[in-house]
Amino acid sequence: MKLYLDLDNYDYQPERYKYAVEQMMLTLFPEERPEYPPREGRTLKGETNAARFTLRRSPVWTTVRAQVYRPQGMGQAAVRVGSGELDRPPEQVYHTLQHALKMAFYQAGTALLGGEPPWGALTGVRPVKLPTRAMLAGATEAQACRELLAQRLESRKADFANYMPDEATRLENAVLKCSGCYVALCVSSGDTASEIINSYLG
Repeated sequence: MKLYLDLDNYDYQPERYKYAVEQMMLTLFPEERPEYPPREGRTLKGETNAARFTLRRSPVWTTVRAQVYRPQGMGQAAVRVGSGELDRPPEQVYHTLQHALKMAFYQAGTALLGGEPPWGALTGVRPVKLPTRAMLAGATEAQACRELLAQRLESRKADFANYMPDEATRLENAVLKCSGCYVALCVSSGDTASEIINSYLG
């Protein structure tokens, strides 16, 4: 897949973020491998296997935009962060923009795919390694699964707090329960998650 990290009105040192977009590319399109061809100002119209990323800073908000081109069409998404975040220490800026680029890519990609990958936006370490490590330490399969879901829940809380704060309260009320060989995670509006899970697990 051709990856273009373009500049707009803010030099975010795009070469630093190649690894982040490559990891999300592998989550969304595991059969692909990254390419960085020179763009030379040409349009991407007609591309069927490419992704373009831009970052534009305004006084209040900075918008990170992703456009994904596949045979079925073009999907795009934008993630906003407060422009004040870019005035923080360099490593904090790096983590903020890295996450924004990955989430914009993820949202644009899943819009084209028509659904989410099995492990959502999780990148990097393969999910199977997390429960395997827990089981090697003595956990049961259910306990290992619960640990994996707990980490996934915390990751989603962080995502939503930064980019979809109106939805974050639903995750705060989530209930994770282990019963025998079963593990259930329930997210619902209000405080009904416990009631829903108990109706299945008792």
